[in-house]
Amino acid sequence: MAYFSMEISSDSANFGPLSQRFLSEIIPSIQSKCSTNTESSRNWLNLGKYLMLADRVADATSALQRSLQLDTSYEALLLLGELSIGMGKRDDAIRYLKTCIELRSERWEPWARLSVVFDWLTEREEVIKYQTQALKLLSAQNTGGEVFASKKNDPVSMYIDLIKRTLTDLIYDEPETISLRCHGLDWPLRAHSMMGLYALDNIESCVQSIIEDGIEGDLVEAGVWRGGGTILMRAILKVLGDCGRKVWVCDSFQGLPDSDSVRQMTQKDRDLLAVSRSTVENNFRRYGMLDQQVDFLEGWFTDTLPASPIEKVALLRLDGDLYSSTWDSLIHLYQKVSPGGFVIIDDFGSIPECRDAVTHFRRKFSISEPIHFINWQAIYWRKSL
Repeated sequence: MAYFSMEISSDSANFGPLSQRFLSEIIPSIQSKCSTNTESSRNWLNLGKYLMLADRVADATSALQRSLQLDTSYEALLLLGELSIGMGKRDDAIRYLKTCIELRSERWEPWARLSVVFDWLTEREEVIKYQTQALKLLSAQNTGGEVFASKKNDPVSMYIDLIKRTLTDLIYDEPETISLRCHGLDWPLRAHSMMGLYALDNIESCVQSIIEDGIEGDLVEAGVWRGGGTILMRAILKVLGDCGRKVWVCDSFQGLPDSDSVRQMTQKDRDLLAVSRSTVENNFRRYGMLDQQVDFLEGWFTDTLPASPIEKVALLRLDGDLYSSTWDSLIHLYQKVSPGGFVIIDDFGSIPECRDAVTHFRRKFSISEPIHFINWQAIYWRKSL
């Protein structure tokens, strides 16, 4: 079954994973177009996008640079900036992203990405400057029509789409909150997920790629809040008839572990993050998703993950916020991720402690697969086959 269209959106928020089978077919086709005498900047740009999704970093970089030689493109500059962030080439990232702003100052993405780079460089004034402008531009976006228009008309896609809108409470909220909700930048009162619609879109694309490519392993989320992400995972498996995988719901169900940053939070915020296991189980029941394919792993990650019964992982999604939670999850679960499996980090772009843990882990274990941005804060990469 084919789940994906032939075109990749120019909006990085919708730049999701594709199946390996599809990539193996489309890349040679675009390469042949690029080798003709009438070179097109758009063809080289599309080739660079697909090569990024195929984890061919050097080839993707060359294709995107060739696209720039033919035409100065905002999209190519943004992708090169994001590639540079993933490779730790901060000077290159700053150069590409500042050029993006010169071309398209109304787009929020380069402002947000630059705030990440300057946070790495501990330049707080620059971080505040770029974050403030990114948030201002994002808040002004009118995404209502995009959100409420169905992307596909088949029953499976429409069902999953309805689940996502319900999980994010977008079927009830007022239009002025939609842009922030799509990017997971507010703390919703009623919603069962705060990760945002684009992050749920990413989960959907990852799970569908896993099924189409036959990647072995279960679906795991470490840090689940009210359970929305794992409810979606189970819903996708159910509607696609996959009975061989489990969904692991891993959380302390007590909020965040004690740390300096947690102690600086208000009691109201700490209480909001502490969602009990019984509440999450009840949320699963509301969607009809609590069954034998859902397992709960309760406790602090440092206690539960080293000896967890999880054997193979196809999708690992981490939303632990803190350095210790992110590091514990990666150190004990990454080795179980199957080749071709996905790793999603929710807070890479917004919480320095989380980003530091990911950066140190990738450096320590020489992980070179390219980082892809999902929205304002979340990233993913695919473990090489």
